[in-house]
Amino acid sequence: MAKSTLSLWLRSVGLAKRQKQRLTEKKRAGQLKGAQTKREQRILLSEKIKNEAAKEVGKISKRELWLIGTALYWAEGTKQKESNPSQKVRFSNSDPRMIKLFLKWLTEICSIPLENLNFEIYIHETANIEEAKKYWSNILKLPLSKFQKTRLKKHKIKTNRNINKDYHGLLAILA
Repeated sequence: MAKSTLSLWLRSVGLAKRQKQRLTEKKRAGQLKGAQTKREQRILLSEKIKNEAAKEVGKISKRELWLIGTALYWAEGTKQKESNPSQKVRFSNSDPRMIKLFLKWLTEICSIPLENLNFEIYIHETANIEEAKKYWSNILKLPLSKFQKTRLKKHKIKTNRNINKDYHGLLAILA
């Protein structure tokens, strides 16, 4: 029998509340599955683009590192103020790649010895501070003793951002 015929005959027959609920649940499950698939595709594409870009860029010259570090400081670094001309260089970020690059710029281009650099972790008071110290120590291959200065953020967190297991605070480098 044709679907159109059945549709005409059964048009006035409604679905039970439980049947409607089940259809809604199935629809939602399908949406979530589709969204997850799209997310995975987006992540794979991003990784592919990053890998291709890294190959294309290759080794960075000293001049390029000088330019990149200068731009990073210009964009993310704390600048001297007329009212405080003795302020130190300070660079803050939560992205370990940015921190590593800026640290490389300070040590290789600016010739600042590691022992002259200080580090501060800005982190929510509800986060695992000791794990954050270990994380930054491991990422930068520096002793834990370099990460003793911690500033706590005490405001109430109103989002799910910055409270998961991947949250390690924001690291500031002071030169």
